[in-house]
Amino acid sequence: MKRLLLLLVALPVFAAPLPDDVRQAVEQVRKYDYSQPRTAPFTLEQFTPKADAEQRAALATLLQNAIAAPDSTPLGRTILGQRLAQIAGNATFELPPPPSKATCLAEASDAKPARRVAGLSSLARFHPGDALPALMKAMGDADPVVSATAIQLAGKLNPAALATQLPKMDGARQVLALAVLAEHKVVAARKTVSELINSGNELVRLAAISALGALGDAGSVPVLAKLAGDEKAAIKLAAENALARLAGTGVDNAILTGLVSGTPAERVVMINAAGARQTLGLGLLLMNMAMDKDESVQAAAMKALGKTGGADVYPQLVEMLATVRNPALESAIISVGRRMEDPNARLAPLLALLKRDGVQDPVMRMLAPIGGAEALAPVRERLANSDAAVRALCDWPDASALEDLKKLAANESASKVHRTLAERAVTRLTTSSRGKKAAARPRVSSAARREALLKSLPAAQRLVAYLDCGPQNVAKSADGVQLRVARGKPYQWGDDPASTIVFDGAAVLVEMDGLDAQKRYQIGFTWWDADANGRAQSVWVAGKKVVGKTALPQNQGPATLNVAIPSKDGKVTVEFRREAASNAVLSEIWLVECKEGDR
Repeated sequence: MKRLLLLLVALPVFAAPLPDDVRQAVEQVRKYDYSQPRTAPFTLEQFTPKADAEQRAALATLLQNAIAAPDSTPLGRTILGQRLAQIAGNATFELPPPPSKATCLAEASDAKPARRVAGLSSLARFHPGDALPALMKAMGDADPVVSATAIQLAGKLNPAALATQLPKMDGARQVLALAVLAEHKVVAARKTVSELINSGNELVRLAAISALGALGDAGSVPVLAKLAGDEKAAIKLAAENALARLAGTGVDNAILTGLVSGTPAERVVMINAAGARQTLGLGLLLMNMAMDKDESVQAAAMKALGKTGGADVYPQLVEMLATVRNPALESAIISVGRRMEDPNARLAPLLALLKRDGVQDPVMRMLAPIGGAEALAPVRERLANSDAAVRALCDWPDASALEDLKKLAANESASKVHRTLAERAVTRLTTSSRGKKAAARPRVSSAARREALLKSLPAAQRLVAYLDCGPQNVAKSADGVQLRVARGKPYQWGDDPASTIVFDGAAVLVEMDGLDAQKRYQIGFTWWDADANGRAQSVWVAGKKVVGKTALPQNQGPATLNVAIPSKDGKVTVEFRREAASNAVLSEIWLVECKEGDR
């Protein structure tokens, strides 16, 4: 070792500065023991072979000083010595022997919490057969980090023993222990976990319910089903999630039994659980329940059919349109239809139903998501005398409706509402068409997309600022107007230029600044539900709702909407709130200045 150090001292010390993370890693490794993560040693391992001659010389000096420091740990000196040997082209050093049991126990009883953590970690790693008594004792340590370490280590070494300590712990420790037992699938703890579901501590109750989802069996189904009807939203949600995760023989049968027995509220819980679990063979049973006399059971069955149904139940669902008026039924038909590969199989039952009286409007609504020229034909025939047909046309997902929409938008005898809807649909389909044509090419820049939007604007409008959400989070105009995403994370669905978005679990926020109080503005934006997750959103400008709950289009591309905004204060916040499904999304947003009277 001395010879190696002398060789390294002779190396030149005029190296270029080492990266800060390497210097920090040397300092961290200098005090390394067995309780820390390997981030710092890994940094040195990765850097050393890549360093140039000057960096290697500088690193050698740094390592020497660290090894010689009186407070460096034995393990730290060994790791640093390995890097020295690597620089000198020597072999690695042998690791020192692990600490003895007595040393570990002494550290586990040290006055400093950090030393107790290190001692318990070393004891569990090098002397696992002797570690449990010390871990059991440390579970009650006054320091929360020490007790949490003991609980986690006991869960790895002897989870059944950890389960026996559950009733003796306070609430905070029980919450952690329940999570550890669930992680290690300690079914022996099932009875104790079930008892803690009735704890007076709500956090413990929630943790126990979640743990039962991992540890429970068929006998846990009625327990969780009852909890899923709890008045408290947190308890209800935890129980529903646990039911969806339950595994083991007989669980699905227990849930299916609950579908046809009990109160309507209990049956709804079981229907939701079966739908969440994607249980096979539900189609015919759910079809019967979709015609139940209780409306809540009907709606739950239709929702579950939307998640699990296939071509075997689709014709029956469509047939129900003749007798049932329920939004959940229409949503189920759309969802099931989207999963069917044969477009003719989706369209035929709807066209057959059109021949009957009294079902024209709901069938029109069902035709729009299908799209295509064949589905459009019956819609086109009814435009003159059917509001539902006009709205279906304005919701059409593809360019086959574009010419009809342009005619409607230009028809002065049509109502103002219908013309406005048609104008928005033309903009949406035009934007979507541009995006689809661009999908086969390399990604179009934000500047190019802004230019395309500029060309599509009416003469009465001037584009002030355009923000391509995802690639950008701020857009500024020459006259000082700024659009900024204040809340929302970037994401990209695919290669389509229109597929970049920002998202947030509650709401996407866009702040606008620098507006002229003497001018009139509109915002335009695009949004879409690319993974067909059932998203719905509302839009709020300056704290006021300007667009109510709206279902986002799925698969066919983003929809474009235009909204007037106030400008008297020079600033305004636009909020895109989540109303359904997993999160709120926004693909593009732009600001235009309108001439007098054009709002």
